[in-house]
Amino acid sequence: MGIASLVLGICSLVTILIGIPYIGIIAAVVGIVLGILAKKNPEQAKMGQAGFICSIVAVAICVVFTVACVACIGVFGAASGYML
Repeated sequence: MGIASLVLGICSLVTILIGIPYIGIIAAVVGIVLGILAKKNPEQAKMGQAGFICSIVAVAICVVFTVACVACIGVFGAASGYML
């Protein structure tokens, strides 16, 4: 489970950064779950921790991008309303 968590964490980071956030957020959530489960096994604890951290970073980046997109839409919507 540790390797799967790490792979999903890295894949989620890559997919979010290339512009496919929906697949990336699903992979990140699954990576978080697998990372938590892998921490219980001492042999996979380090790999699970790395996957957990990668997945958390991917979720944080996705949240920041979503907030930025909503803010841009709000700013452009408000600006276009004043130009009428």
